[in-house]
Amino acid sequence: MATLTGLDPAGPARRLSGRAMWCGLYANELVLRLTPRDDPDADIFDAYARLLPELAIPARQSNALRRFELALLQAIGVAPDLAFSGESGEPVAAGMRYRVDPVGGPVPVADHRDGIQGSVLLALADGRDVPAGDDAAALRLMRKLIEHQLDGRKLNTPAFFRENPS
Repeated sequence: MATLTGLDPAGPARRLSGRAMWCGLYANELVLRLTPRDDPDADIFDAYARLLPELAIPARQSNALRRFELALLQAIGVAPDLAFSGESGEPVAAGMRYRVDPVGGPVPVADHRDGIQGSVLLALADGRDVPAGDDAAALRLMRKLIEHQLDGRKLNTPAFFRENPS
């Protein structure tokens, strides 16, 4: 059993409920599944501290989770660089489409019906909000990157959220 030996409040306590609570549980499960137990990584702690206040604002939840997911993958050293093509090293072009290899990174695709828009990759790479119309694409991408790291292990919170959407 873990022992808490100190606590420094970072601001007023926020109680999450409804969807915000499920999002927080999801973030907790990601940290537990993808990091070693009792890992004192400051980058992960900072990303988590930035996430929690945004979860209390429904319109911010999706972008906040995408930023957290990517920051977590970066902190553990497994996130591809979304700003550069994994094949050529060329910068990702906002107007092109890419498929993203979880290890190699973005690769341009010829068919404009496939892949993810470069502008979405650049927004994620820069920590900017992804436009609402591209949210589903960003979610699919981050799900793919996380599932690769989970190596077949399943997360519990997505199923709980589907069963309890409030």
